[in-house]
Amino acid sequence: MSRAQLSRIGVGFVFLLALVLRLHVLLSTVYLWDEDRDFIPIARSISWSHLPIREFQHPLLPAYFIRASSLLLGETIFSFRFPSLVAGMVTILAAYVLVNRWSGRAAAIGTVLLMGCNEYLIGVSILAVEKAYYLCFAMLGILAFDTFLRTSKPRWLYCAAAAAGCGMLSKELTVFVLFAFFLTLLFSPARHWLWRKEPYLALALFLLVISPDLIWNLGAHSNEVMGYQEHLSRMKPSGNLQVFVFYGREAMRFLAPSIGTRLFDAAPEFASMNFGLGWIVLVGVAVMTFRKADVTSRLLLFLFWPVVIFFTLVESRSASLLIDPTVWFWFDLSLLAAIPLASRWLFEGTGWMLRSLPTAGCVYAVYSAVVMHMGLPQAAVAMDPESVYVLNGRSVPVRAVFLTCMLCPSTQAKLESRRVIELGGGELDPDKSSGLEGNYDQFQLKVAPDAGSIYTAYRLTYRFEFGPVATAQVAVRPGPPGWKPKFWAGDSSPRN
Repeated sequence: MSRAQLSRIGVGFVFLLALVLRLHVLLSTVYLWDEDRDFIPIARSISWSHLPIREFQHPLLPAYFIRASSLLLGETIFSFRFPSLVAGMVTILAAYVLVNRWSGRAAAIGTVLLMGCNEYLIGVSILAVEKAYYLCFAMLGILAFDTFLRTSKPRWLYCAAAAAGCGMLSKELTVFVLFAFFLTLLFSPARHWLWRKEPYLALALFLLVISPDLIWNLGAHSNEVMGYQEHLSRMKPSGNLQVFVFYGREAMRFLAPSIGTRLFDAAPEFASMNFGLGWIVLVGVAVMTFRKADVTSRLLLFLFWPVVIFFTLVESRSASLLIDPTVWFWFDLSLLAAIPLASRWLFEGTGWMLRSLPTAGCVYAVYSAVVMHMGLPQAAVAMDPESVYVLNGRSVPVRAVFLTCMLCPSTQAKLESRRVIELGGGELDPDKSSGLEGNYDQFQLKVAPDAGSIYTAYRLTYRFEFGPVATAQVAVRPGPPGWKPKFWAGDSSPRN
């Protein structure tokens, strides 16, 4: 068997590994809050008479993909998540093409391994949320722009603008990709293009693609939905170390007590990459930063550093409890640049130590994915409803619904113990609390007379047999009774 054939087999193997890992996680986990309460209900509401542009925090292009998939494949956990799986694999393919052309097949295979076995990318690639889509469009835009720089063919510039526009319709952070395009043109031999019409036609195409969202932002809209102005107004100058949480959450959690602080993790439900892989990637970026840059490394560095610097120097401050605080996954766009840069560094080393780094890095990437697989949650508890409006002094029934995944061996979830913890101005009505009944644990929540308008939440602490302790919570606000949740209304049994 020739070397070329072995190389092709290696490429196919790493792509298959990435796909199998994602497919198994897709089928082996229950819905995340953002899926179950945001994107899936919005997607299910889309019709010819209702074509929403933006809801709550972000534009809704991902919801249209979710809706299309559910219409074709039915409303199942697989159909809701399938477009994210496709987007995740396309992201890896685009990165492979970019690095193969730039650094050769060895570095390209390393990129596929580092992306395909990355815990964070595995996690977001199978969720029915916006992250997989905007990362996919961003990577496609980077590939198209790099092709433009190499070929000087304007059609690739227009493709990059269109991809960036689609990314902006998925999540606003894609604007950093557009900024990287501009900086690359400004500080490279290609700067003469700034005196030609093509870059400005591409900008016009970008604005045309995002025009529905632009028009929405320029018009009057509900205060409950965040637009560009609301996102910018909550960003305040400050400083944080969330970039190190993104690239090594477990290490930061271990180190925080030793320096007299506590790790703030605003997104514990999302998987993060292991610190070994994350910090190898950061070292690779640091090394590539001080090397003589070619056109591709300059493009990637102009994406990585603005994202990291901006979100390190700001924090989110909002009076609303529903708005995310400063959160580590804001740095995820930098990963699209960091992994190709690190792969080039790893696979261009000289000497025994540096030559061993690619193998060590790849083995560690596979190890991290296996560890993630072994710790997958196969069941969870969700409150039904998770938010209620009830008058002071009145009781309202709430169910704890036990959800199971598609590959779980049983639909029966057994609890060893349960406990309801009061978090706000309310109380549990013990006289009306019932025990475990099949897949439901129903109890009564009662809002205290002095609760006023205080945000009240009750948390159910539970543990499945041989499983870790976990929590689910229900929010209670004083107000008129009778409010119905969007996605849980009418459900009578746990859903796959």
